[in-house]
Amino acid sequence: MTRRPNDLSCQSNPTPFALPEIMKSPAENLAMSRILSRIALLGKRHAQATTLMVLLFALAAFLAYITRVNGVTHDLFHAMALARDTIAQGSFPQNDTFAFTPTISPTVHHEWGFGLITYLTTAHSDGGFFLMSLKFLLVALLFLCCYRVCRQRGGQPIFFAFSILIALPFFWVGFATIRAQLFTLVAISIQMVMLEADWRGRRAWILGWLVLLLAWLNIHAGFVIGAAMMAFHGIERCVESWNRTRNFRAVLSDTWHLFAAAPVAVLLLLVNPYGSEYIVYLAYGLTMPRPLIAEWGPLWTTYEPMQTMFFFAISVALLLYAGRHRHWTRLRGFLFLLFCAVMAVKHIRHGSIYGLIWLAYVPAWISHTPLGDRLQVFLSRKKILLAQASVVMTVFCLGYALWHPFWKAYLPVTVAGERGNYPLGAIAYLERSHFQGRLITDFDTGAYVTWRLYPNVLVSLDGRYEAAFQPGVMEDHLALFGCEGEWGKWLDRWGADGLIIPSGSKLGKELHREASNEVAQSFPGSNRKWKCFYSDPGTMVWLSDRYQLPKETDQPLPSDGRYPQ
Repeated sequence: MTRRPNDLSCQSNPTPFALPEIMKSPAENLAMSRILSRIALLGKRHAQATTLMVLLFALAAFLAYITRVNGVTHDLFHAMALARDTIAQGSFPQNDTFAFTPTISPTVHHEWGFGLITYLTTAHSDGGFFLMSLKFLLVALLFLCCYRVCRQRGGQPIFFAFSILIALPFFWVGFATIRAQLFTLVAISIQMVMLEADWRGRRAWILGWLVLLLAWLNIHAGFVIGAAMMAFHGIERCVESWNRTRNFRAVLSDTWHLFAAAPVAVLLLLVNPYGSEYIVYLAYGLTMPRPLIAEWGPLWTTYEPMQTMFFFAISVALLLYAGRHRHWTRLRGFLFLLFCAVMAVKHIRHGSIYGLIWLAYVPAWISHTPLGDRLQVFLSRKKILLAQASVVMTVFCLGYALWHPFWKAYLPVTVAGERGNYPLGAIAYLERSHFQGRLITDFDTGAYVTWRLYPNVLVSLDGRYEAAFQPGVMEDHLALFGCEGEWGKWLDRWGADGLIIPSGSKLGKELHREASNEVAQSFPGSNRKWKCFYSDPGTMVWLSDRYQLPKETDQPLPSDGRYPQ
């Protein structure tokens, strides 16, 4: 059959550009092809440069945003104190040795591995540098894993960058300097990479996951989130395989490695210094309410609730939009991410877990929706303006991060009218005075007192809360520092020798006017006399009047401390 000249089927490679009739010679066609190729390459390079600029801006914004949490968290110190004591004694303590108030037996410190890592790597003169290096190494690994998952799912890099900006207000909670929760976030990101390998038919990753689980459960109890993610994944794999094959043997062939790993994972729960007691603690710790701990409050009680809830609402809206336009049954991990969103609303500390998984999944989902298509067209038209704006904002964010040294870890001193930071002057005074005894400490202070003054000083409370102290101890401390009723009775009941009191507490405000008094004071409910031996604008130290120590009241506020001071 003779083809018609205008039959498009005879054009094996139709060109997207119509060449004029005067340019039909081979040389002219070759020249024009080279010009068009260079134009296309130049456009691609412009797009790549723009994407790179936006990614750099997003990371710079993240860096600037988390400079607010460069103050070292108190959780680090009770974990390191345990590691130091374990090494010194040559054995792992099963019961608490730091507190004199009623504690749980055995005392399961689920962050013992975190304490050992940070103690061995950062508890020396250059510890601040190594602590921040460890933090940024973990953060870099986390972002690399998230980016890889997003790209493997077909996500646009520029959408990933914008998603970092959306997630920041509820994402930053897990990036304190430095908590075991950061290790959990990194482990989740690694696990997401492994699950992507599973969807591609690989099996060897399951051995790596079991090794990861063993390390994870000895660093932080957040491994439970990873186990839940695996359970959701296993159900998804079974459903997907059944819908595709309608054959039980095929389902088993696709998922046998997940079923085989489950009993091994359960047995690994026993591989820890506490054995089966670790499982008992988990059952207790995961089910108990924590209304007194701020980070376990709902998301709208965080530091910047309006900003946080606004961006969280945007993230949920994008999640639901993707579920509608691509149908949630086709979006791997959708139900688990929805579960994490609910947990984030209930508890501030889970916001970072939701933000991490959202960052890896949702940008890729949005990339393949009508909204994603429209955004890509719009951004391609504005790529020069977008690149210029990104450069300006990157410079601004880096300048902010440098102005608030992002590379420095420090110990924020307790200032006038506040609580929750470090009583550096009071602890230095107790060290100089060679004080030995039992001190009433609050939730935020006790761990650092232990780090600096143990074994000469035992504390009444620290941040371990449910892991170490019997029910009621926290509530009694709140009553004491809240100056409720005959609060002095707790001093006698626990056999305390003194108190470290932040000026921001009600008790601190009540006793502040008596700090310079040379005459010993009576406390409501206590049968002993008490005297203030040290005070600065942020902290007071009251001790039993049987102590004969130099009096240092009305001292100037000390400077912030240097880690690991």
